[in-house]
Amino acid sequence: MRRFENRKQADTKSISDFAMQIRLLFREAWPSASADFKDITLKRRFEDGLLSLEMSQYLRLHARDVDFATTVLKARQFADTTDMAKPKKSVKFVQLDHNHAPSDSPQQMDFKPLLDGFEQIMKKICHSFISLVISVCAPFVKQQPTFWSVTSQGQYQSTTTWYHFPVTFTLSRATDNA
Repeated sequence: MRRFENRKQADTKSISDFAMQIRLLFREAWPSASADFKDITLKRRFEDGLLSLEMSQYLRLHARDVDFATTVLKARQFADTTDMAKPKKSVKFVQLDHNHAPSDSPQQMDFKPLLDGFEQIMKKICHSFISLVISVCAPFVKQQPTFWSVTSQGQYQSTTTWYHFPVTFTLSRATDNA
């Protein structure tokens, strides 16, 4: 009985969930109660335990002469029309004054090494990607590399820069005959 009387709607529970919870708690507290007592008690606990004060007042005014099930239905309609179905969480952003930081606050983490590592990874990925694109697009680029060398596999190879990235062009001998 005490759990039933103290039950309030949690901010994470919907109206239907709250109604189901108090039905179960009522059945536990008064298993052999009459239908009239059950309806009146459930309706009172439902209205008193709602999270929204506006909804509770609305139900006391507009659902005065209806049963518990209809009261729950009206509460769901009220929540749908006022967009209260799910309570909205709010977040406050607080700007700390670093000159007057409390002494027990944790030390600031140094993210510079982490950011430098990310930068190196991104440069490697971009370099690989650009090298691939350049090697595919080399025949269509107007400014071809000017110095070519022959590798041990018999391929022509030239290194140049493209948008500040070193790029290596490699052509096989089959391209030389064309």
